[in-house]
Amino acid sequence: MKTKLSPQKGPKNIAVFGAGSSVVNRFLAPTFPAIAPLYPDVRFIPLSRNHQNKDLSGFLLPSAAKAWINTNDFLSQLSATTSNTLILEGQTFSVDGAILAVPTAVHYQLAKICAQKNIPVWIEKPLCLPGEIAAITDLQAKFPDLIFAVDFFMDSPAFIFALRHLDKFLPQIGQIKKIEGRLIENWPLEPGREWLLDRSINGGGLGMDVLVHLLALISSLIDKLKIDHQIRVTKAKKFQYRDILGNPPPGSEETYMWIQFFVNNLPICIDGGKGTAGHYYGLSLIGDTGSLEIFTGTDGAQAQDPYVKLSASGKADQKWLFPHGGIGYSGIFREFLQLIYHHRPNKSTYSLFDRFQATLFALKVMQQAYEIADRSPTIYPLGTTPPVPSPITLAPTLPLRK
Repeated sequence: MKTKLSPQKGPKNIAVFGAGSSVVNRFLAPTFPAIAPLYPDVRFIPLSRNHQNKDLSGFLLPSAAKAWINTNDFLSQLSATTSNTLILEGQTFSVDGAILAVPTAVHYQLAKICAQKNIPVWIEKPLCLPGEIAAITDLQAKFPDLIFAVDFFMDSPAFIFALRHLDKFLPQIGQIKKIEGRLIENWPLEPGREWLLDRSINGGGLGMDVLVHLLALISSLIDKLKIDHQIRVTKAKKFQYRDILGNPPPGSEETYMWIQFFVNNLPICIDGGKGTAGHYYGLSLIGDTGSLEIFTGTDGAQAQDPYVKLSASGKADQKWLFPHGGIGYSGIFREFLQLIYHHRPNKSTYSLFDRFQATLFALKVMQQAYEIADRSPTIYPLGTTPPVPSPITLAPTLPLRK
């Protein structure tokens, strides 16, 4: 019998800095109706123009918090005091938690300021710039219960199901010989997101933006397989699409990337980006007697439901479907609120995998990949399959759902 949870009393203000439409309203808002009665006094303080006049599904917004401030104001205000206060339109608010949904280049700086003021901080992927790996590792070591690293693909119901039942699947697929992963989308870069192709802001291009999702999942699977995290990238190649008129996207970095690497002696091949011939979101564990495909799913107008498919030699395929279980944060946001109210995470859910180490693993692979990738991306026509050195065999490309 489940214990009935009591509502958590006392006002708490969460400073949400950055892309309100894509993070809060798209990924977090679906969880609000279920958890809002447990946290009736939580308020969001939006800190970017994207949040202006947003209704965050029943969570309270003080009228003064409908203003917005920029990065420098936020940094200067919190840096100038020894407390966790923020002033908006002449009103003072305590900052009890922070969600960083801003360009990667300011993740570490904001996380450091928040952690030093004992503010739990939710950091969207990528965790930080590749050159800041050592710095953010040190920060997390000093404030282990305040750095809340997240990646919404890690909360796909298909991935959680596969991870929980992996010990049952492994005897059927045999010794793991290879992992393949793919995260591609057959539409171009969305308007207003050109900064994703600026390495100084994003740490890389679209390859960086999408492949860190896959790599975080792979890290968690490797932990489950009890394989040491000894990373060795052997091949990496960058690509960039051109539209029908031959025009490049507004940015100099890649729109698609292909990487081959080893963790210990296990070969892994992944690709990811936009503007390709098809789309797909998932990975496959390939054994000597079968394979396990984990399709994480996506949302929006082209939504595809998550699934897990087991293919074993001499047996009919088994498939587990998760209708309407698109990507998102599932119950993990409640863990963040638990941390804000009680100053400790609920380890039963949060530690299903080590999220910080998983997101850090992703950065380490990408750092090595960029060191050996071609400096100038290879060109491919928008909507086609890039000419990769070695095709990824068990991760298909799917048509758009009509």
